[in-house]
Amino acid sequence: MFWITRSTSIIALTFLCFSLAMQSSSTTAQFQLTLNPYYLYDDNRDLDNSLGTHEAGMIVKPKVDLNFNANWRGYFYGYGIYATSHETIDDSSGGDEAYVGLRELWLDWSGLTDYPGESIRVGRERLKDDDGLWTDSDISLLRWRWDTTLWKGTAGIARKIDDFENDGSPLPKDERDLLRFFASHRLQYSYHNYLEMRAMYVRGDDQSLYQPRLTWLSLGVDNDYFSATSDEALNYRLALLGMIGSDVPQRKRRDVNGWAADVGLRWRPSSIPLLAVGAQYVYASADGDGGFRATGLESNRARFTGTQASFYRFNEALRAELSNLQAIAVYTSLSIHKHWDLSLVAQQFWLTDKDADFYAAGLGVNPEGNGRRIGEGLDLVGSWYWNAGNRWPFDSYLRTRASVFLPGTAFAKDQNSLRARYSLDWVNTW
Repeated sequence: MFWITRSTSIIALTFLCFSLAMQSSSTTAQFQLTLNPYYLYDDNRDLDNSLGTHEAGMIVKPKVDLNFNANWRGYFYGYGIYATSHETIDDSSGGDEAYVGLRELWLDWSGLTDYPGESIRVGRERLKDDDGLWTDSDISLLRWRWDTTLWKGTAGIARKIDDFENDGSPLPKDERDLLRFFASHRLQYSYHNYLEMRAMYVRGDDQSLYQPRLTWLSLGVDNDYFSATSDEALNYRLALLGMIGSDVPQRKRRDVNGWAADVGLRWRPSSIPLLAVGAQYVYASADGDGGFRATGLESNRARFTGTQASFYRFNEALRAELSNLQAIAVYTSLSIHKHWDLSLVAQQFWLTDKDADFYAAGLGVNPEGNGRRIGEGLDLVGSWYWNAGNRWPFDSYLRTRASVFLPGTAFAKDQNSLRARYSLDWVNTW
């Protein structure tokens, strides 16, 4: 699966699904269609006092869930985008203003054992963890999975063989020819308290850009910190991440190692059940170019304020990466589940090592200032929900995200100007 072309893999999986459907008279299908018009305003993206850009677009997402029989299941999730420019609102990355793509196409078999919730899955899938720091990416994979009331786990291999979009945009050079081995385990050891362990090994062959040999390990505990429906008065999250290995930049092998921490605490007072207040802190080590780096499958997007709204954990305007970074956030939210929610997040960012590179989506700069303070960010996110019923024919929500970032002393004076980003989503699902 991982060493063949994208067209061959799509044809093979589609043919297999079609064959199973033809052979089974009990095949059932569930269809879903999502229409997502949006608007995006992006101002001063590179901190060079550039004028803001306005963009509007429409995203169409068809999904088909096929149950062939008791053991076989298939799934298709595609999308089409039309936009007034090449930048899209969240994680789609096409280079053209109009294009289509494949997010998921997989086949699932649960006939290996009688263990409930166990199956083997092959194809292209959204590999996702709730915190957004480990995995949240579409990738071609083969994995064994378990999903029970008290325990969830998986183990498998994965490889990005293409972005599966018709605009011809190639994979980033540092993602080519990388094979990933991964495993995770999440155990509920007491009522709504979880122990989570994760591991990943990435190996690049001689054709890959840096020929990496990297290993990540993570250990965490939480009590549904990333859930909008938790009924706990106090939610917590504590995770430690470590990495070790080597790569070959500029034809010279070097050792790479580092660690990161993610700590969060949220309180919902019983006297004001609509209100939640919380704080979180993240740390990523730095040692020149050899400090902690993320797995490459992360999105840094999560539901962390106790609401249904998912947005960037390190400021929507800045979009910092978990490398050479320290960040502290305080936040508050108001919500009535399935009706509306509102989140306000204030953050402060620092460099762990002021002489090392700093990474943020769209920035990719080496701060030229004299200090470690990256700057301050503020996010305001509001969502309104309408569920299908007598008065409303389909599920729908409207979400607005307003964000600003003010650079600090880590940046030079000519970079010290306000960065802003605003987006509006209207998501409708039949």
